[in-house]
Amino acid sequence: MDTGLGYARTDKLVILQITHQGRNREQKEKMYATMCKRLEEIGIPPTDLIISLSENTKEDWSFGPGRAQFLTGEL
Repeated sequence: MDTGLGYARTDKLVILQITHQGRNREQKEKMYATMCKRLEEIGIPPTDLIISLSENTKEDWSFGPGRAQFLTGEL
């Protein structure tokens, strides 16, 4: 996968999509570095890790049957 950064990728490419609420820049950068370090320990090259964060709120979740459980107090 070419992201335009010139990284050589291998067949070990890992893409993570993480949904989160309320983490600041420092927390995000620490998580990126930690994930990279831990995956490198099991043989995933640092250039084979792509992480994408999506931010949302409690009102963006419904776990069925048509209710927002975080808002209704069920969760």
